[in-house]
Amino acid sequence: MSVSHNDQRDILLEKVKSLQKDQQIDAAIICCEEAIQSWPSDTRLYPLAGDLYSAKNDTEKAISFYQKATEMDPGLAILHFKLGCLLQENNELEKAIAGFRKAIDINPEKFPFHENLGDVLFKKNNFDEAITCYAEAIRLRSDFPLLYSKIGQAFQRTGKISKAIESFESAIRLNSQNPFFYAKLGDLLSISGQDISATTAYQDLINLRPNSPWVYYKMSQLAQNNDRLEDATTYIKKAISCSPDTAAFYEFLGDLLSGQGQLEEAIAPYQTAIELEPSNTSAQSKLNALRPSKAAKEKKLEEDRQSNNLTSDPDITIHENSFSTQADHFRMRYPLASNPGPSTQSKTAQISRGGMRSELLTKVDYTQNVKRKSVRVALMTLFLSIYGIIAVIYFIAGYRTMAVTMIVIAIVVFLFFTFLSRWMKSGS
Repeated sequence: MSVSHNDQRDILLEKVKSLQKDQQIDAAIICCEEAIQSWPSDTRLYPLAGDLYSAKNDTEKAISFYQKATEMDPGLAILHFKLGCLLQENNELEKAIAGFRKAIDINPEKFPFHENLGDVLFKKNNFDEAITCYAEAIRLRSDFPLLYSKIGQAFQRTGKISKAIESFESAIRLNSQNPFFYAKLGDLLSISGQDISATTAYQDLINLRPNSPWVYYKMSQLAQNNDRLEDATTYIKKAISCSPDTAAFYEFLGDLLSGQGQLEEAIAPYQTAIELEPSNTSAQSKLNALRPSKAAKEKKLEEDRQSNNLTSDPDITIHENSFSTQADHFRMRYPLASNPGPSTQSKTAQISRGGMRSELLTKVDYTQNVKRKSVRVALMTLFLSIYGIIAVIYFIAGYRTMAVTMIVIAIVVFLFFTFLSRWMKSGS
């Protein structure tokens, strides 16, 4: 039994659709182009070929087949709509607008035609015209929550915040499980100064997405705006626990801690923000403000040294009392005439100009002499103590004469060394 020419076309067309359904796109394209060569006037084949090339992400060929389809059947609205979608995807926005308008002219009762036209106009920043398109789409399909979300965003871009809030509230009433709706509503309420309502919207979002770090971040910002710094710190720490690799969270934590006067605690978050994002100049400048530079530290240390009469050598401290005593001692050893002559004045000036170094050396010698005298006194005290203990033992043992003799000798030795020390001091 022979198969007619039309039957062969239908069989091949069904084969193409079957291959398309089984995701055998390349094989389906081969069959479809074979059918177009055999039946070039069949308008069903061109949009089918356009869909196949679109599924293969070959937008240019898909557009060419749909353009051919609209030329062959210009009164079919769906062809203009699909062509518009392909042109929109290919960022040919003006041609896409023309395609959607043509589809609307043919059939104005299809809400996707108005919705997609609104999307392209929104992308071109024609927000007022986009609002008109979305409003018409809502009139045709009032139970579609995404339409309220889109018109709400268009209202926001035109500064109509109250209408934008109403639109997202309508979207939530139709779909209370979409986290994006709560996020946008919270943002809008925050912009309008309704912080309590914004916090409620964000909290509803947290109930849907408990591990959403950016929600905690937004709640932290709201708490900061209302001077609830402890709550803000709690929220930003939750954001960090959900997303520990986000530099902005650590920087904001540093801001909160420094705002509460916890300057030392703020350093670590700023450091972490810089480690995660080395190009973060904002965090770096804030860290530098908290942690003075090395040069500033050295300058401060030098100022402290000058104000406290410190030398550059940290091991030597010059005390004002020591200098006064040393100066008196120097004047006692080298008294000056009441009216010194030029040579005496010159000598005095030369001594005065001896510099800090000679004064320091004198101070070191003086300190060493004191230490040596202290050691001699300690040794003498130790010797006399031991000698006295031995004398007491002799006395208890009955050798009283020997004990008395030892005590007398100790006293004589003590007096001798005392006299000798004073004589050497007066002689110096």
